[in-house]
Amino acid sequence: MTMVLFFSSTNLDDWTRRTSSAVGDFNAITTNGSKFVAVGSHGSLISSNDGQAWTSSSISINIKEGELVKEDLRSKRYKGNPNRALKQSDLVLSDVIWDGNKFIAVGALIAKVKFEEYFSTINPAMLLSSTDGVKWTARRIEGTYGSSFKIVIANNQYFIFPGGLSEGDPNYTGVRVSKDLLKWNRSSWTLNNKEYTYLKDPDILDIAYNGKMFVTITGQQSHYLLKEEKAQIFTSTNGINWTESKIKEIKTADGVKSDAYLQKSISSLNKIIWNGQQFIAINSHTNAIYALNSAGNELLYYGSMTFGINNKSIYWDGSNAVAVGEFGSIYTSNDLKSWIEKKSPFSGNLNSIAYTNGRYMAVGNLNSIIESYDGLSWNSSMNQDSFFENYSNKFNFDVIGSNGTFWIIDKGSLFSADGLRYSSKEGQSKNIDLPDGVYKNFKGYSIINNTFVGIFQSNKEVVNEFWQVNLDSVEQGVAEFSQDTTNKKLHQLILTNGKTQLGIPFVTEREQLDELMYKEFYNYEISTDGGQTWKKTNYKGKNEATISAFGKYIDFNGEQIYTSVDGIKWTKGNQLRIEEEKINIKNVTSIATNGKLILATSELSESSKSESYGDSVLWMSTNGTNWSMVKLPTKSSLQKVIWDGSKFIIVGDGATVVTGIPNT
Repeated sequence: MTMVLFFSSTNLDDWTRRTSSAVGDFNAITTNGSKFVAVGSHGSLISSNDGQAWTSSSISINIKEGELVKEDLRSKRYKGNPNRALKQSDLVLSDVIWDGNKFIAVGALIAKVKFEEYFSTINPAMLLSSTDGVKWTARRIEGTYGSSFKIVIANNQYFIFPGGLSEGDPNYTGVRVSKDLLKWNRSSWTLNNKEYTYLKDPDILDIAYNGKMFVTITGQQSHYLLKEEKAQIFTSTNGINWTESKIKEIKTADGVKSDAYLQKSISSLNKIIWNGQQFIAINSHTNAIYALNSAGNELLYYGSMTFGINNKSIYWDGSNAVAVGEFGSIYTSNDLKSWIEKKSPFSGNLNSIAYTNGRYMAVGNLNSIIESYDGLSWNSSMNQDSFFENYSNKFNFDVIGSNGTFWIIDKGSLFSADGLRYSSKEGQSKNIDLPDGVYKNFKGYSIINNTFVGIFQSNKEVVNEFWQVNLDSVEQGVAEFSQDTTNKKLHQLILTNGKTQLGIPFVTEREQLDELMYKEFYNYEISTDGGQTWKKTNYKGKNEATISAFGKYIDFNGEQIYTSVDGIKWTKGNQLRIEEEKINIKNVTSIATNGKLILATSELSESSKSESYGDSVLWMSTNGTNWSMVKLPTKSSLQKVIWDGSKFIIVGDGATVVTGIPNT
C-alpha cells in the first residue's frame, strides 16, 4: 500500500514524517483550532487532532451514472451502465474551510462515461459537510459542473467560485451564492458591467477576502510558458461584479533590490493571501513575491525566491510567511523581503532505481537520492552532498548499478547535462569530472567489464565519441576518463535467450522519409558465438523496453509489441491497450522479469490520462504475448520497475515506492 506522506515541524527546521492511509494528492487543508482536515484527489478525506496521527474518513455518494447522463445533451448516444454507483474514489476535492460551526469541502465527481464513439467525463460539483471532521455528508450542487472550486465565506454568505472560467455554458461559469448551503443562486460573472467576456484561457488560481474586498488572481500553473502570458488581478466588493486592476507600474518595496524583468509584467500568480495589511501573492514561474494594497490599485515587488521551484502556496501565521511548493521546497520570511530556505524531508519525484549486491538506490528530481538495504526503509543521507547542492536545479537523474557500484548520471533537461557520480558505499559518492571538448549530454551509457562507458556528441562536429572511466582508478582517487577509439561496436544492452545474444548499439541510425523528415532507430544486432562477432538484423527498434523471457526476445515500440525467438526474424504481436476503457499508451518506460512473469511501466497518451488511472499504467504478462493491467493503490506516475531476486520494486512521482511479492 502506498502511503500519502505528511511532515510536521515545531520550528520549520526539523521535520518528522507522518503517514496517512489515504491515496492521492492533497489540495487543501484547514483547522478549527483543535482539529486539522485535509482533502484531495481520489476522495482523500482525512483528519487529525495533532497533525501527527491521521485518520481517513469514508463517505457514501449515493449517485448513479444514469442520473448524470439524463441531464446531458448527449444522453441519446449513451452506451454505458446507468446503474453504476459512483464511489468516493471518483471524488476530487479542491478546497475545505471551517465556517465556525462545521467543516465544508467542495469539489467534483469525475465520472468517465461511455457514449457511442468515445468516452467523456461528466463532472458535477459536490459539497461535503461535517461538524467533527470525521463523519461527512455529501450532496450535489445542482446545475453546477467543473473540475475544481474555491469556497469563501463573506457577508454572512457562502461563495463558490469555479477554478477555471470561460465563455459559454453558464453551468461552467458564474458564482454560486448561498446562505444555508442548501439553496444556491447562480449569479453571472460581470467584468466592467459586461458578462462572460474574460478569462478565456487562464485559470482562476486563488481568491482572498479581507472583510471588505475580494481579490482573485489568474494564470497558468507551469514551469515554462509557451507564449507570452500575463496574470490578471480582479477585485470585487460583492463577489459578483468584478473590476480588473489596471496597474501601470510595479514599484519596489523599501529595502528590496529592483528587478527590471520581474517588475515589467507578471506571467502568473499562483496563491494569494491577506496578512492583515495587504494581499500577498506568488508568481508561480519566477517565485517573485508581490503585495497588493487594500485598495487593489498598487502592486509592490518584494523580491524572489529560488528559480526553478514552483512554489504553490503561501501562508501567514500572524508573524511569519511560509511558502511551500514542488520538490519539498520550504521558505520562511518575517518581512517578505528576505527569505530563508528550510531543510525539507522530501524532495520530489523518483525517476529511476537500481539494485546491486544487497543495496538499493533510487534517484529523481532535485536532490531526490535515497538508499535502502531492503527496499522498504529508505534514507536520504547523500542529499546533503555538495554534488547535489551544485546540481540542485537539475530535473532528471538516472542511476545504474553493477558489482556493488552505482553510477548516478545527470541526463539533463532544458539545462545542460554535465554530472556523473560514483558510489560504492552508503552515504558516500565521488564526482567524476567529464572531459573537456565534448557536449556533456549522454546519448547512452552502460557498465561494461567494470567500466562505465558513455557516448557523447562532440562540440566540434556532429560525431559520436565513446568515453570510458575505469572503476579501479576511481577507487584510487583518480578518475581516468579517456576516449575509446578502438571499439565502435559496444552495446548498451546485451540479452540472451540461451542460444543467441541480442545487442542494442549505442549509436542510432537515420532513415530519410522525405526531403525534410527522417526517423532515428537502433539497428539491433545478433551474435551466435557468445558475443565474439555481431551482425546487423533488419529489425529497427527504439530501445524503449527490451527483455529476454520465456525463451524469446520481447521489444516494445510505443504500444506495439514485437517478439523473436532468434533475434533475426521478428513478429508483430499485440498492442498494450484496453479498447473498452480507451486506454492507450504513449510508450513503455521500463520492464523487468523474475522468469515467471513480466512487469512493464508505461506512460499513457494524453487522451487516456484521467483521475481513474493517473498518467501511467503497470502491465503484467505470464507469457510475453498477452498482457493485463495491474491495479495499484496509487495514481502517481510510475517511472521504473526492477526485480531484486525476491520482489518487484517500482518508483515514481511524489517519492512513490511500491513493492510487490508475486504469489508462488
